[in-house]
Amino acid sequence: MQRMKIMLLGLLAVMALSSVAASTASAALQGGPWWRHPETKGSQKQVKWPMNEEKEIKSENEGSFILKGKLLGEKAILECRKVTNSGNIWNGAFQGEDEATVLFEECSIVEPKGCAGQAIIISPANVYTELQWKYGGNQNEIKEVGQQKIFDVFAPQEAPKQNEKNEARAIYVTIKIPTTCLGGLTANVEAAGTTALFTDAHQTTHKIIWGTAAQVEPQNQDATTGFLTWKLPNPTEFHHQETQTKAKLIFAGTPAELEGKIKVERSGVGAPEEFGAYNE
Repeated sequence: MQRMKIMLLGLLAVMALSSVAASTASAALQGGPWWRHPETKGSQKQVKWPMNEEKEIKSENEGSFILKGKLLGEKAILECRKVTNSGNIWNGAFQGEDEATVLFEECSIVEPKGCAGQAIIISPANVYTELQWKYGGNQNEIKEVGQQKIFDVFAPQEAPKQNEKNEARAIYVTIKIPTTCLGGLTANVEAAGTTALFTDAHQTTHKIIWGTAAQVEPQNQDATTGFLTWKLPNPTEFHHQETQTKAKLIFAGTPAELEGKIKVERSGVGAPEEFGAYNE
């Protein structure tokens, strides 16, 4: 009997250790992607910035920035020749994050053809972003680190609200179309993907909803200038912390996509500085 008790206790101990090991492995898989940088200038050693330590960034577009969708049932293409962004990046508890204000200037209508060349006004976008991996549809990817492309996924800072169809939405920007185009109207660009909780660098938690995402370039490499690129068709499925997320963009009530590229650099104290988005 005593021997049986000892054997049982031994078995329970092994099971407990296995459970801890599995839990630790799972926790390790949840982390990333991260913002990293050389430990010192010219160093080959890579380190993460300390958690919640904000670093200023600035960005501007390379080429036109384009929104594609529909207006009153007609094909719509809107173009901005100047897009700038200022804010901060940091590493949160589980991945790299960002808080920024994006300004859209010198914007006009490309289509509908009858409105081509007419100027439009777009409000500033206040956004949160988070580094995530692109999801290809294989459930095994959810527990993999470093096997997919890194994307910066954007959400409006505005909390999501339910619309008349009981769908969660949050507004990125409001676009004013002149009366000489389709009689004039005001249309919103909204996020309509997965809702989530976002904890900022000051440990305040916000309810958000994901709307769009840009591929991070280069990946797993330091550079003084990085790029965020929106390519057509826009990917919509991502994963992080072993959970799937979906980014969905809506313009004037119908699905929309973005096309363009912005270059991102460090600004403020310590700039210029090499840094990059890394899987681990």
